[in-house]
Amino acid sequence: AATATVLDLERQVREERVAACRIRLGLLERQLLIANSDLVFTVADLTRVQARIDAQQGQLERELSEGETRRRGAAQAMASAIDELRRAQSQAAPTQSVITLTTELVDVRRSQLETADTALAALRFMLQAGVIERTMWDVRFASYRSSSAETIRSGERRLDQFRRRVELWRTYYQQQLDSASSQTAL
Repeated sequence: AATATVLDLERQVREERVAACRIRLGLLERQLLIANSDLVFTVADLTRVQARIDAQQGQLERELSEGETRRRGAAQAMASAIDELRRAQSQAAPTQSVITLTTELVDVRRSQLETADTALAALRFMLQAGVIERTMWDVRFASYRSSSAETIRSGERRLDQFRRRVELWRTYYQQQLDSASSQTAL
């Protein structure tokens, strides 16, 4: 019962992280729309946007560092659980309850490691998305300030590439969410 509760909590944590990634992706899509619209903005506006992006990136980098630490701890806990299971199995007369308990512990530790890996992947994605967001704003600003048709066309092509990339990410993470939901249902 305790193992089922822990696994359920791990599933809920994964679902929350995926939901956070979906929210972030939605925000990026809205920012893409704003970046592509015909709004007028100044150097001060761009500076504020860049400061916000830099602050978000700094926060994500701190979270990534903490996540890597949690992942190392989860990997060590998994290795310890596997060692404990091997010791239990190598005993002269292991009881079924001991084997069951240590097997469940390995399953819980595996789930924790997978959760840590998922969190790291999401944080890395969000960091990458932040770099692209900054580039999008820079391209949009350069295009806005330019009277060169080539600069404007080049900016438009780059923004279209970013739009396609965001759509690919949205599709990919939707598939990941669907996959995670089906796995937790099992």
